[in-house]
Amino acid sequence: MRSGRELLVPHDGEAGRAFHRHVSTLLRETGVDADPDMLAHALLAFADFETGDYLHAGCGIPTARLQATWVDLVRRVTHDGTGPAPTGRMDP
Repeated sequence: MRSGRELLVPHDGEAGRAFHRHVSTLLRETGVDADPDMLAHALLAFADFETGDYLHAGCGIPTARLQATWVDLVRRVTHDGTGPAPTGRMDP
């Protein structure tokens, strides 16, 4: 059991670092005019499985809503302001 004072790093371990590199690469490929490594850390800080489980099982939020919210967040982060604003819709 953790004391609450320990720093939990969601990207600790090889799988977490690989996921961070993947998200950072995707951000870089979208042409985000910011620091893609730090943005990846910020995005992944809100994408841990415990939070997802809590929101889905504990709060009854449907998976589709969680996915749509994540897509909306990523679109807003990667939007350059020149085209139409992100809608938050998940297009198939």
